[in-house]
Amino acid sequence: YTPGDCVADAMSAIPCTTDAVSCIFLATRKKLPQCSDKFNDYLHVEFDCVPLSMDDPAKEYNICQNGTDITSDYGIIKSPGYPTQFQTTTPECFRSIQVPSNKTIRLWLTDLYIGSTLGNCVNDHVYVVDSIQTYRHCFRVRYSYPYLCSSTIIIQYFVKSQLSIYRGMRMYYDIIDRPANDNCPNSNVTITTVRPTPDTTTTINQITTTVTPTYVLLGIASSTLSFQLCKGQSSTIQCPVNYGVVITTNIFGVTQSGLCEDHDAAKHCVATTAPTFVCRQSCTYFYSGNRIIPSCGNKIGTYQYVDYQCIPTKTELISPNTSCPLDGSKVPIQINRRGRFQSLNYPNLKRMNCTYRLKTDPGNIMNIYGLDVSLNGFVNDCKQNKITFIEDGESEGSAFCEQRSYSLLYSSCSNELDFRYIVNNEAAFLSFGVELYIESQARPSDWTCG
Repeated sequence: YTPGDCVADAMSAIPCTTDAVSCIFLATRKKLPQCSDKFNDYLHVEFDCVPLSMDDPAKEYNICQNGTDITSDYGIIKSPGYPTQFQTTTPECFRSIQVPSNKTIRLWLTDLYIGSTLGNCVNDHVYVVDSIQTYRHCFRVRYSYPYLCSSTIIIQYFVKSQLSIYRGMRMYYDIIDRPANDNCPNSNVTITTVRPTPDTTTTINQITTTVTPTYVLLGIASSTLSFQLCKGQSSTIQCPVNYGVVITTNIFGVTQSGLCEDHDAAKHCVATTAPTFVCRQSCTYFYSGNRIIPSCGNKIGTYQYVDYQCIPTKTELISPNTSCPLDGSKVPIQINRRGRFQSLNYPNLKRMNCTYRLKTDPGNIMNIYGLDVSLNGFVNDCKQNKITFIEDGESEGSAFCEQRSYSLLYSSCSNELDFRYIVNNEAAFLSFGVELYIESQARPSDWTCG
């Protein structure tokens, strides 16, 4: 591993989920969407060996001994009855760890098995709060916390769900000398506990932290993410700041058993539909369980399955701020990695008939996302005003004139493409022009373009 390498999170490839002293896993090659669908060259693993118990019982702390600060330099924090006598909590438990100004803390969630398998971590959760961010976990997980930056760390623990297989929570921490190159302010601001939002519907569980995703650090679109909803369930999609939600697949499925099984297009009768509402930076999906699927014999959909991406919305502009050439020649636009195209005079329509030649590196393709395609006054006939993507050898291409939600409009067949922008009616009702996000990636070996 060398800093600057294109990287992707591979925690799911590490099956070390028990208290064993060793762990064996097989490193396989996988395509990485974050790295232009190239295969990984290596798997880089960093690990720690941490205690599961303390020789000194005084170094093992009960998370529910509320109001008593922890000041020792290392120890284990456990929930009441861990691991064999699981207990619920009333009210929420919390402990604070005090960190001297010349020290820093390392923290591991070495075991968590609580409820909220279908919840949003409101009924069952572990929060770790410092002066910079909050980490939230529920259900079953082991986690090594990133650098914690505060003179006080608060750990909150709350469980309402009772099940015989639950174990509770165990953490290990140690306080060490602060590194010489540490820029952490070790803030002395007052840290307070975090209040969960009220739980009104059953939601799909997601492990949530405020760690910046790799795709945001790289400034590109996320890989395809997905969730599945059974009857009465909801899920909230939340993209980072300056990113927007693109729904790429919206499927309703009918199973033979009538039970909510994992989505499998080969086994289930499925119907793909357009997204039912507009997402911007976030939105919440709820499946009431009463969607009738005509193509599946008018049966009611057992589940809803959604694929989505988070795409940048504020990248650098690559569109020229000039009028079209009078001789009708094509305007070249180079896509090195990514960029944002705005029609001339956006957000005001201007009469134009212009052809742009989009080009990226050989061996790559271009994914073209619509941030705003509002050309024809909400009428989707695309006669007077439109954009068209034309592959080499084509005469017509794929045309669009109304797409006001974030969407994947087109993926090119090769590294070059004609993009035609036509406005004949500049008085179209509430129409602003075109804004696109364009991203280059390596052409997949099994690519079906368009």
